[in-house]
Amino acid sequence: MFATYSKLQLGRLRRSALCAFLLSLVAGPLLGQTSPVLRICEIQGASHTSPHKDEQVSTRGIVTAVARNGFYFQDPIGDGDERTSDGMFVYTKKAPRVSAGDEVQATGTVIEYIPDGVATNNLSITQLSQPDHIQTLSTNNPIPAPVVLGAAGRQPPTRVIDNDNFAIFDPAEDGIDFYESLEGMLVEVPDAVAISPTNRFGEIFVLADAGAGQRLNSRGGLNLTPHTLHPQRIQLDDSLLSGDMPAVQVGDALGHVHGPVSYRFGNFEVLVLTEPVVESAGLAPETTALVGTAQHLTVGSFNVLNLDPNDDDNSADIANGQFAAIADQIVHRLRAPDVLALQEVQDNSGAVNDGTTSADQTAQTLMAAIAAAGGPKYAYADVAPPDGADGGQPGGNIRVAYLYQPARVALIGSVERIEDDAFRRSRKPLKAAFDFKGTKLTVINCHFSSKFGSPPLFGRIQPPTNGGLTQRLAQAAFIHDLVANLLTVDPNANIVVLGDLNESPFPLAPVQPPPGDVLQTLAGTPPVLFNLGDAVDGDLAYSYNFQGISQQLDYLLVSSALLALQPEFDYVHVNTEFPNQASDHDPILARLLLYDRPD
Repeated sequence: MFATYSKLQLGRLRRSALCAFLLSLVAGPLLGQTSPVLRICEIQGASHTSPHKDEQVSTRGIVTAVARNGFYFQDPIGDGDERTSDGMFVYTKKAPRVSAGDEVQATGTVIEYIPDGVATNNLSITQLSQPDHIQTLSTNNPIPAPVVLGAAGRQPPTRVIDNDNFAIFDPAEDGIDFYESLEGMLVEVPDAVAISPTNRFGEIFVLADAGAGQRLNSRGGLNLTPHTLHPQRIQLDDSLLSGDMPAVQVGDALGHVHGPVSYRFGNFEVLVLTEPVVESAGLAPETTALVGTAQHLTVGSFNVLNLDPNDDDNSADIANGQFAAIADQIVHRLRAPDVLALQEVQDNSGAVNDGTTSADQTAQTLMAAIAAAGGPKYAYADVAPPDGADGGQPGGNIRVAYLYQPARVALIGSVERIEDDAFRRSRKPLKAAFDFKGTKLTVINCHFSSKFGSPPLFGRIQPPTNGGLTQRLAQAAFIHDLVANLLTVDPNANIVVLGDLNESPFPLAPVQPPPGDVLQTLAGTPPVLFNLGDAVDGDLAYSYNFQGISQQLDYLLVSSALLALQPEFDYVHVNTEFPNQASDHDPILARLLLYDRPD
């Protein structure tokens, strides 16, 4: 519960403020003090940067929260203007000697602090830095009532992050301005519902009012659309909690949460002051219904998140159970696909940059874990990259690879590493041919270049750019031409292109793109490839969760010969909605009719 101010208390505060102001006029010159006395709202201003940046000022407020290196305080009266924040952070470097409810006057320099530096393209935080004077005027004051985010208070914008490149400060329309107008203030998120799992930094993305009025998917997530990046998402952070944020999954209810608004890692966030009480929605990992038969072959794709067996490289994949968890998902959730394309397989030494390129121990460790989970005997195929040639985590020599069941399919020849300038300093695709009862299937396993270099969605570059898009377009064009050439030789060829393409299935209107559409470029006009995900109910078409937005990054496309035989397809949701993840991607799976005669 939050204490609110009575008219009598407000009157006393106003008289107190007036007395302090008059006292400053008299005592300031006597003490040699020249800092102007400003209200917090005057320091914040209706802008992303303070009109008093780099000035020494004096201001006052009620302490609302205490951090290890400073405190948040807020003007309990405010100026009545929703565009100007009534709260701010005072950076003291070490633990401050104040408590929540203290009325404090502080004198210091106004700075615009950019978390992690200018190169991150983060926004800045208006702070009072290392004040040379902090005076506690009174204690045990009521904490200012929080601003309610939602139907009962201020509604966050739902469509626009920024559409004017910061030219107009418009909190009613622009999400980036909305949260800036609350910077440093105490807010409440009523009936918060999780649209992401708790991540390893103790952060959760939520919606207010249990997601009322939002178009949530059938599993409780918020899907990406072509026209909005969902500025109504609210990030919760545990940095002011005495313990850890509870482990929640998508759809869980967190009740009413409150705390001051801050900014870091490219997002505004609510620093939660009391641990949320979680009510589980009971979301369960999925198990696919697609299994291989005498006529059908199952083919899947799985990004296994920098998998390696070296527990001394800062990612203890064996000790942390990643191998066991991935194996369990392959066996029990994907039901042991006949052919499984893997992305993000690392060499045997992982991130240790020692010249190792072979991943045979990585493969053996995974296949042993699959056997231990009750799975079939798999074979493994890859082509090791030259040391340091394909990007990714330094030393890891990331690559794509295949697992396949020799009891079901035969590898024809050897796998082929595809080389082209489009894949310079990026993971090279791997082409393989398999025989299933006399029918040939060609599979091209891709991991297109990452979005590295993209600025934060809530950053200083607006609209944000789509990092790496030019290279992904070139990669898509190359794979399209490769497939088209194969179909020229055999128009009835059975071809699958699959993997982590690092792109949405549509251009995003709120993002700055060079012209082009990766999926359209890959498919071609007229199409030579057909995305099986297009036939899935769009409600469930996602394989990744980025900051509370469920979206597609992983794809499986087929040639017309396979499309004519009514292939089946499944996004198997086992990771992206849950805090204990084997990978940050969900796997995908198709069942293909390749043998049309009964045994």
